[in-house]
Amino acid sequence: MITVKVDVSPDSKLIVEYTWNLFCKHFDIAYSCANESYDLTIGFGPDSDIQLSEDFYNKLHNKDYKWKSHFTDSPLVTLENGQPDYFSSAFYLVNCVQELKSTDIDSIGRFEYQHSLQNHFNCVKEDLVSGYFSKVKDSVPALKEIAYSEEKSKFFISHDNDTFHASFLQDGFWALRNGRFDVILKLITAEALRNPGWINLDKIMDINDEHGIKSTFFWLVNKGNTFLKKGLKNADYNFDDSYIQAQVKQVESRGYYNGLHKSISKESYKEESERLSFTPIANRNHYLRLNVAEHYNELDNANIDLDFSLGFAEHYGFRNSYGVPFHPFDLATKKTNKVLEVPLAIMDTTFHTYLKTPRKDIANLMIDFLDENKNGKLLSVLWHNKFFTSYKFEGYLTIYKTMLAYFKQEGINPVDQNEIAETFKNH
Repeated sequence: MITVKVDVSPDSKLIVEYTWNLFCKHFDIAYSCANESYDLTIGFGPDSDIQLSEDFYNKLHNKDYKWKSHFTDSPLVTLENGQPDYFSSAFYLVNCVQELKSTDIDSIGRFEYQHSLQNHFNCVKEDLVSGYFSKVKDSVPALKEIAYSEEKSKFFISHDNDTFHASFLQDGFWALRNGRFDVILKLITAEALRNPGWINLDKIMDINDEHGIKSTFFWLVNKGNTFLKKGLKNADYNFDDSYIQAQVKQVESRGYYNGLHKSISKESYKEESERLSFTPIANRNHYLRLNVAEHYNELDNANIDLDFSLGFAEHYGFRNSYGVPFHPFDLATKKTNKVLEVPLAIMDTTFHTYLKTPRKDIANLMIDFLDENKNGKLLSVLWHNKFFTSYKFEGYLTIYKTMLAYFKQEGINPVDQNEIAETFKNH
């Protein structure tokens, strides 16, 4: 048991205590707080065991959240003497402080990767926070001797059910360009029977069963055009239709999981959750669209336990420079949210739509990234149902299977949403 004294101004204390708690959970350290008979101190003074930059916290209190106000040559807060403040840097990164009040958003309201510190410092593929926590642990004698062995990473698989019927047009155009009139006939027949090729959840589960994976399928309750932008769509199916409900029940009967895929609508998370035919504990936002200042409070109001939305659509890696699930901190209320955020590391459309990576290169890029993060992480992977199909998306199934083979080879084991909730319930 480590006893700590937090010696900072009252308006900074809750932030520092949150970060200390996150640090201790990271290393599984038991601790208590005291003002007398303590093992170490955290404070602004130069005699503190963990010294903090008072200027950093003053800027936070003044709502100066821009990363350029806090970082210069690297994504590190520095003390007044020029030494790195790893502790405060971790808080800033974990909670995506750079996104608060940012105007660097795209046409659908997403914080843009191109304006991020991760892009500027070319560090999106790095779990900086785990490294910063290790630096803190190694620099404090009272912490250095505490045994800690980093375990192998684990991985989580999920699937967003955005579209089933678009197979008719998208695969149809592919077939026309390639002169595959036999495919066109198959697509017409499948659509007429309401059994298009992208309704393939049974195939996905068959593949995952072979690898001991129980993945989560996220469902949209709203259909058609959104209120935001022309051409932006929610589902192309009605969630209440019998053939969709049959898919939902099949997922449950096979021991898999269903979750909310929060649509782009003016409805609240709670309202959309109540329209589902099951009670969700997990959510992912459609198009990864979220505003971190509001997102987690809205999830708490909807009693959603897990969120899997925190990732850059434009690049694989870590949007908050942390590869471990965490409870966010609300700077406005100085409270920790109940919802557990599981950062998204890899998404298929990142390579296909945003990076436009040649298919022959995707598997190697993914494995290079995974190989650099094969210890101490929870690697969340999103693979849409349409990328398990042939024709337009031919080759992506092979990439998926290559990734699963890598996990097996390296001893990186799968976890499901319930295991994540149980493992991190006290974090």
